[in-house]
Amino acid sequence: MAMEHNNSSIFTGSIEDLICNLESSLHLLQNLAHTHKGKKTCVVEGKEHIFVGLPLGINGTAFTVKCPNTCVHAVVFPSEKTAEEWGVDYHLMYSDGNTIENHPVNAGEFFEKAANECKDLLYFLKQQTNNTI
Repeated sequence: MAMEHNNSSIFTGSIEDLICNLESSLHLLQNLAHTHKGKKTCVVEGKEHIFVGLPLGINGTAFTVKCPNTCVHAVVFPSEKTAEEWGVDYHLMYSDGNTIENHPVNAGEFFEKAANECKDLLYFLKQQTNNTI
């Protein structure tokens, strides 16, 4: 099976461009966290993967590797039951044959955690490039 790529996730610019891109993702993640805070909406995630839907997934799946730029594309389901029914993939596997476990999680908490991880990454990159925060 050929590897499919979501071109919006591929980064080929400078560190400054990456910082700008991450700042944009941070803004979106914070807005998503605020929008879904206290609601019962869910996303489907695994340890290293997030459900983004078929057009954005890798290798013909609806999942892609989690990072700030892909987390903003997470599909939000109206309930845990809907996420379980339409988002969880029990047949998703790593190339070594091990199952990629995935499950519904609260969308507000997911986006807040992703925003915090993005902030940490931005802090690190800015420290490395001697930029101020």
